[in-house]
Amino acid sequence: MTIRNALLFAFALALAGAATNAATAQAPVAALPPALVLLPYEEPGTTDPHAAGVTQALVRGFAQAGMPVKVVAPADHLQSLANARKVCADNGVRGILVAAGRYEQTPDQSVFGRVPIGRRPDLRVPPTVANAYPAHVELRLDELGCDGVVRWTTTTTDDETISPTQPAHHVGKVIDEAFLQAAYDAAAARAAATVAEPAPPGPVQRSAAPGSPSMYALLPYQEPGIADPHGIEITRSLFTRLQRKNLVVNTVPPMDHFEVFARGPGMCAATGAQAIIVPALRIEQSRDTNSTHASLRLSVLSCGGAVLRQASAEADVAHPYTWNLDAAIVDVSERAMDAALAKLFPDPTGAPH
Repeated sequence: MTIRNALLFAFALALAGAATNAATAQAPVAALPPALVLLPYEEPGTTDPHAAGVTQALVRGFAQAGMPVKVVAPADHLQSLANARKVCADNGVRGILVAAGRYEQTPDQSVFGRVPIGRRPDLRVPPTVANAYPAHVELRLDELGCDGVVRWTTTTTDDETISPTQPAHHVGKVIDEAFLQAAYDAAAARAAATVAEPAPPGPVQRSAAPGSPSMYALLPYQEPGIADPHGIEITRSLFTRLQRKNLVVNTVPPMDHFEVFARGPGMCAATGAQAIIVPALRIEQSRDTNSTHASLRLSVLSCGGAVLRQASAEADVAHPYTWNLDAAIVDVSERAMDAALAKLFPDPTGAPH
């Protein structure tokens, strides 16, 4: 080969290499598959009008943070997490995201001048009064490994207030806006976090309780990071009602409810229980209907984390002439407890009431 031909051959190779590199640079990079699955905030049968919006906000928040997640159909959270290994395997992921939260909204009136104004909704409000409906939300996002162990958590909050110029029927929109911001903050926090991923777990056996439990451990309704001011009183009411059912019950310190799968054996060993009762409660108050609504689900888990049985109930309390919201929350919670406990622990036939 002459020197001239050798130079031409080398130049042709260089051009071919440059074209290949350019094509490689211009080719779109395939997106990595989601490493986490998100359980929807809403669960089957939910009546929460804001729940689906929370799920959508979380999905958008993760997408904006550059961390897409896989979303599955709504499912009972405890049932899904009790089978965490199967959920991971079915979806090809390395972990599970699940959110829990609460919201509250109270009417607030600012009176300008010296005009006395009542709080009854049927009274006409003069121009000297501005109505505000401040909404407060708290959202906790947990990540669990495929072994059912909580390996990361955060709690975000947000407060929003309706504009005095907006109609009163827009008060629910304020709750959606507050949840939207809290969800974005939670998704951004997880996307920025470094979470250690343990080795893939081996088979997880969720053992059932041996026979009928003679003693129960009650997981408190209140959880760390979710500052429900009624939590202690609601737990106390539930504890009292369980005792009225002639059940032997011991309480344990408040904890993240989703930690029950990893900490269940220790809870049972510390209390002597053979099963664990886990409450899940949602409260909704309406200015339009002057009522408070409660949706309660009680779950009985084995010490090994198997969901043995569940019972759900709803209740409503009307308060057209008073806005003692704290009393209404406890009242409606107790009514829902009575209905759920009647299903979960029915009285023997012929037993006195």
